[in-house]
Parts: sequence; structure tokens; C-alpha cells
Amino acid sequence: MSNFRYDRTPSIERVKYDLSNFVSIDGRVAQSSLNIKNGSYGYNIQLKGGIIQTGIGANEPRYHTGNGEFRVLPSLLPEGENIVRLHYYRASHLGGGSDRVVALGSEGGFYVCSLLTQDAFTPLSDLKGESGKDAIMINYYLDGVDTLLIFYSGGMATYDGDTLTKVESSPIMHSATMLYDRVFGVSDDKLYFSAPLNPTDFSVEGGGGYLSFMDEGGALKKIVTLGSELYLFREHSIYRLSVLGKPTDYHLERLVSLNYTLIPKTIQVAGDTIYFVMSNKLYSFDGITLREVLSGVMALVESTTHSVATYFDDIYYLSCALKTEGEKVGDEADLTVRYNNGVIYFDTLTGTIGIMRGVDIVGFFPVLTSVVKEIFLIYGNARSHRAGMLTDDGKIYGTSLKKLYRSSTSNLGDLMTLKNLRRMYVDSDYDLTLKVKQGGEEHQVKVVGKDNKALPFRSIGHDFCYELSADEDIFVKGVTLIFDKVRRYTA
Repeated sequence: MSNFRYDRTPSIERVKYDLSNFVSIDGRVAQSSLNIKNGSYGYNIQLKGGIIQTGIGANEPRYHTGNGEFRVLPSLLPEGENIVRLHYYRASHLGGGSDRVVALGSEGGFYVCSLLTQDAFTPLSDLKGESGKDAIMINYYLDGVDTLLIFYSGGMATYDGDTLTKVESSPIMHSATMLYDRVFGVSDDKLYFSAPLNPTDFSVEGGGGYLSFMDEGGALKKIVTLGSELYLFREHSIYRLSVLGKPTDYHLERLVSLNYTLIPKTIQVAGDTIYFVMSNKLYSFDGITLREVLSGVMALVESTTHSVATYFDDIYYLSCALKTEGEKVGDEADLTVRYNNGVIYFDTLTGTIGIMRGVDIVGFFPVLTSVVKEIFLIYGNARSHRAGMLTDDGKIYGTSLKKLYRSSTSNLGDLMTLKNLRRMYVDSDYDLTLKVKQGGEEHQVKVVGKDNKALPFRSIGHDFCYELSADEDIFVKGVTLIFDKVRRYTA
């Protein structure tokens, strides 16, 4: 008896995918199940309004002074120091031109300059901390005078714009904040609070005092003010301290336990929410619920050991060490990076997500005055003698940073067909390079900005991935894919 086989011709279906709204970047796993609208890797771009756009950059700290002129924030190179910290101090009681910048140098020196007029830093005499140590600076209105409180490795000092005064017998603080008329600070594992209306007196006799922690919450790392309450971040837990009334009425409450390594310099208050990093994950905390956020984007992070963050104009900026694929971008190639090579940022109101790569940032210095609205940068590499400034041009000191966006590798929701790519359309305002990866092969073409012509392809495979890269600006509003879907050969 003969065997007969009836072969059924595979069906072919022409399909179109319109990717007109780029959603996010998810670097956790480039799985076939991910939506093709999700990116899996990228840098020096931002996803804003569903469009792939040029992201932020960095340049010299040259800013507008409000009188038609520009000036550049001075350098600490003449003083033989690198910048560790910058602080904005306004001594309004001294009249016009009272906006000042106070700098801490890498050798422990403190320096001051005018924000709008002075062209060089001058030393704050007799104030010297330990080399490599950080400091905390708080603006406080004391006895009718705008006063700068300086907590440093040698104790505490006050500065009124003219006179520097050292405070005797002050605890050495490594975190401090102000709430109502008191200053709260962390020294060792004690939380100190000052006397009312007297931020220099932490003695019990003067009306100050301290709280000790005897449970298993771990070392006290940082304190922040959120609304009318104080939040205490310890190694393994978060506490809330209500400070209404007298110290005897203070109420301390343990809120949540922490299971990962806390990065204190990433803790930032954003409206009614606190954002911070534990290990390589970003969290939000509203005083009640702890949530992991941006898990897909944070999967692109290699390390947060030296991470720092700031919150400015509704955007949370996180400097960190991003994963690479061996290529060198920006300062990675020219000056190298010592600590961090990129910034992840997101708008807490609009959801805009951005990734900058190629700059070693170890500190942010946001300034908001009637004429200056900028984020200055403190570097960890050879640029560290002078501050930088965040820009929106996608360049580093005038040189364009390479932009890259890679989609997820997707089976387009269909496991049963081969996808034969026939044509692609890229709606782009600028020239870029398009690379298609399918069936174990790569195909690359140049895209002419605003041309939007059909780009012919002859690739085939079960999965599909594409990559957009640009050496200058990028502005991609959408990508359209035309496939022939071929059913598996059946009998």
C-alpha cells in the first residue's frame, strides 16, 4: 500500500505595523514577547510625547545674568583644588549682587564668589576641612540676617556674607535639614536637633537635644523634610518623626523595612514623594507605600555605588554607571570616567524618560533665582576643577554625542509565522542610520531626514529588531514596518 502526502501551500499575509508612539525602554530582557514599541537599549536620547528626541548634554557653566550679559562660573584650578560641593547662598541683607556661590574644594578649603559679577573664587579664611571630606550647607534666616550654616569635618561655622564664625562644641554632622525653626542633623547614629530659633545650639540646656536608636534598623544615613514631618533613612528601615510641639511630644514611627543597599546621595524629595535608589533599583515613597519605579530603564544600570541625584523643575536626575557594549561615548573615549558615565532622568509629571551617556557626574548643583535657572554639574574626572552645566542640545562641550535607540527583539506576537520584511518607513527630521537584525543577519541603510521614502528590505526570520543611530540630532516621530507573514509549511 503506497504512502501519499498532500502538501498545503503556506499562506502569505501582508501586514503593517505603525510604531507612531515610542513608549519606553526596557532593558531587563530583550524577549520576543516584548512590544516592538519598547526599546531595549539606548543612550543620549529622550522619549518625549512618544517621539525619540535629542536628549540633554553638558557644557561649560556659562549662563545669562539677566542684564544682557553672560558669565562663566569660575574654576578652583588657581587654588589647586577640585570641586567637591557647590551651594547657592543669598545674603539679601547686603543689597544688590548678594547672590553667591560657596564651593568646597577637594583639599578641604571653602571659597566664595558672586553668582552674577565676580570672576574668581576667594577663600573663606580660617575655614578648612579634611581632604576629601564632604560638607552640608543650609540657608537659615537668623536674627534678621540671611545666614549660611556650614557643617563640615571640623564641626560647624556660620557665614553672613562678611564674617565667618566657628561654632564651638557642635556635633560633626553628615546629614542635616531644617524643619520649622530647628535644624536637625545626624552625627554618628544620633539625631540631633537644635534649640528653637538658634541653629548653633544643640545642647539640652539650651533647648536642643538628640535621639538615639537602639533597635536593628541600622546606621542612620540621611534625613529629609517632607511636608511637616522628618523622614529618617537608616540602613534597613525608614522612620517618620513628627516634631510638632515640644521635644517631649515628638513621635517616632517605623514605616518600612529595606532589603537592599541604600544609596543616600540619591534621596530626593519631589513634591509629596521621595525618590531614592537601593542597590540598582529606583523607588518612590509617599510616606505610606514603597514602590519600585522605572524597573525597565534601571536595568540598563551597571552600578549605583557612586550615584548622586537631584530633583529640579519636576525632573529627577540620577547619575550612575551605565552598562556598555564596548563602545566609548563622550568622555569615555577622551578623558575617561572614574565613577559614573551617564544620567537617567524622568519627568514626574509628563513621564518623559531620558538617558545621557558620556559624562562623569558626581554632583548636581541646581540654582533657581529671578535670573538664573540652571543645573550645574560637578565632575569626577579631569574636568573636576570647574563645574559644568546641563544643556538640552545633546552635546558635550560643543561636540555631538552619539545617539542610539534599539527596539526590543520581538516575534510581533506571532510564533507561527516567518516574517519577511519588505519595506520600512522612518519619519525622521534628521539623517540617521537604520540597522535591521533578522534571521541571524544585519542590514544597514542610511535614512535621509524628512525624506520619508520607502526603504526596501529582503530579510526574513521569526524575530525582528531594528536600531536607529545618529551622530548629530535625532527626532523620530514614527516607524512603519511592512511584512509578508509566511505560515509554516504544513502537511
